[in-house]
Amino acid sequence: DTLLLTGNYVYITIRDSVFVATTDTISKYESNIVKTIDHKRTYNSFSYIEIPFIAGYTFSQGRLNLTLRVGIVAGILTKTTGHLPSPYSEFGTIDIDNNSSRKIMFSGMAGIEAAYDVSKHISIIAAPIYRFNLSSVFKKDYIIDERFKSVGIKVGVKYKLN
Repeated sequence: DTLLLTGNYVYITIRDSVFVATTDTISKYESNIVKTIDHKRTYNSFSYIEIPFIAGYTFSQGRLNLTLRVGIVAGILTKTTGHLPSPYSEFGTIDIDNNSSRKIMFSGMAGIEAAYDVSKHISIIAAPIYRFNLSSVFKKDYIIDERFKSVGIKVGVKYKLN
């Protein structure tokens, strides 16, 4: 309240992001930051090619199988675009590019897969996944520390070839 009474601007940063909890090879993260006073909205996008290193253990009880999975996902930056609210001016933005972002990003992931064997070859699966960045998407000396976290669920039908 004191800052508002003195006439100084107070900024509230709201982050609304899309971070899909998968172990796919290509991932794209988008964040939307709103800077108050003039409601300036900025968008940025980070694209990575990812390589998952995942270990798991399966418990079986009849037709039901539970698989615990944990791992590290290494991502190599391919493209960064967008703008961030500038810390140096009241309403301006600064461009972000590949120079401000980490070239290699590591994420941790954990999940459990429940599978019900309908037949010898077909299973119905449901797998909740929790994923989180181990460090900021920006370099250590950058002004913002942004880490993505997500929870997702994968459902589907699995077909075994053997």
